[in-house]
Amino acid sequence: MDNDKITTDDLRGMLDDYSPEQQMEIDAQAIREGAKTISDAAVLLKGCIADLSILVRQMQEATTLHISDESIMAIMKSGEETGNTVAREFKKNIEPIIMDARRRVNGISCPAIIGLFFCFLFLSVILFVGIIIYLNCILWNNSLIWKAVWFSGGIFVILVVLIIYMRHMEWV
Repeated sequence: MDNDKITTDDLRGMLDDYSPEQQMEIDAQAIREGAKTISDAAVLLKGCIADLSILVRQMQEATTLHISDESIMAIMKSGEETGNTVAREFKKNIEPIIMDARRRVNGISCPAIIGLFFCFLFLSVILFVGIIIYLNCILWNNSLIWKAVWFSGGIFVILVVLIIYMRHMEWV
């Protein structure tokens, strides 16, 4: 439309355009059709949801696992036996390591030279006491020596019992 002149092409173009009332009618018709389509879809969805709820209940029943009491008890007994077996094997494998560790922690260690010195000292004291007892039997027969021998023997027995107890408790 140039300079207020209308050409046939302009008229043809105007025929293709709708008036605002016509456009509103066309839009209203499209909205009505869309609303009808949506309501039809809602009806279909309600039907599908109803079918799905039945299907879901059936699937829940199908996936539910029913185990008898005997089977439960058998499974529990098998698990308990397996656990006990594992515990026994674990104890069998670990117990020597624990005992070795306890021995190392609770034991008294000394160098071998000192142990050898105490061994020779012990044998020397036993030899000395044996010679004194022999001489007292043969030559002297002194009652004071006999009392000392009985007292020393009692202390020796107490010390041996104490050492055996300490070894039993794994302190030595």
